[in-house]
Amino acid sequence: MDSDGLPGLLRDLTRIARELPARIVFENSHHLARLPEPVRRRVLSSLDGRPLRGRRLDSPRFASPLERRRFFVSSEYGLREHNRHHNGIDLAAEAGTPIMAAADGVVAVSRHEEGGYGNFVEVEHDGGWRTLYAHCEANNLRRVGEAVGRGDVIARVGSTGRSSGPHLHFEIRDPSDDPQDPSHFVFFSRSRPPG
Repeated sequence: MDSDGLPGLLRDLTRIARELPARIVFENSHHLARLPEPVRRRVLSSLDGRPLRGRRLDSPRFASPLERRRFFVSSEYGLREHNRHHNGIDLAAEAGTPIMAAADGVVAVSRHEEGGYGNFVEVEHDGGWRTLYAHCEANNLRRVGEAVGRGDVIARVGSTGRSSGPHLHFEIRDPSDDPQDPSHFVFFSRSRPPG
């Protein structure tokens, strides 16, 4: 919290408000943002004298795993037909398009899975956060234990596993292994690239 106390805290929280899930309620003639309990605990535990600076409270800074203008969002995170949950976001791109690590980390998994993900790479990041990159081409996968930097090529777009065409299935998982909506961490344009 900065020197002007509560007003400074409110300014810091306002800066990150676009990144926190909250429910706006009307109580005692005031509009309030109610944070879900796990988020509220993270906010309160982060108030150790440092300004919050507008980033997510406990995650690395994630970048797009594909170069801009080389993909489009073909399937969003969330509920799909038949009440099945899609734990990531699908980014349609040409086969062979380089897939980049979304943040610094270490390759935790690099393997083929019949059906499902096909060839995939999973990278572990600071604080127990993980990213998963699925349906990759068969070769060019990074090896388990390799350190990777944000933006390093770790695989190439393919169509392996349960896939109807070349695309990257991209997941972000928090330290509790709960899937998170990647679009809450990275901006993905919803328009198709020209051509």
